[in-house]
Amino acid sequence: MRRALSAHAAGCAAILVAAFAVRWPFRNAALIRDEGEYAHLAQAMRDGVVPYLELYNQKPPFAFSFFALQQDLFGESLEAMRIATTLWVLAGGAIVAWTAWRFIGERAALVALAAYCAMSFDQAG
Repeated sequence: MRRALSAHAAGCAAILVAAFAVRWPFRNAALIRDEGEYAHLAQAMRDGVVPYLELYNQKPPFAFSFFALQQDLFGESLEAMRIATTLWVLAGGAIVAWTAWRFIGERAALVALAAYCAMSFDQAG
């Protein structure tokens, strides 16, 4: 049992590392439409603008708050935004894998994680 869990964890780790490696060359790619919008609203929030009162967007506030926090912690560079976003997406992939493993099985978890990583990649893809 312990050996199978270790092999499963190694498989998930390999998929996550591969997904990060595929994204790495694009860390300085221009922001896509939504990312630029999130970064703009995050900068406005950091300047004291109240979201949905002084600046509106139809999306919920988490994305803007995430970008504002990321900019506070790691700076406003494009590379910092890309790396933070990539790590956030891969953390989501780990949750998808855990959920699939828990309810369906190990093989399904690996397939779900690989599919999630592939479908969440959109830079120059």
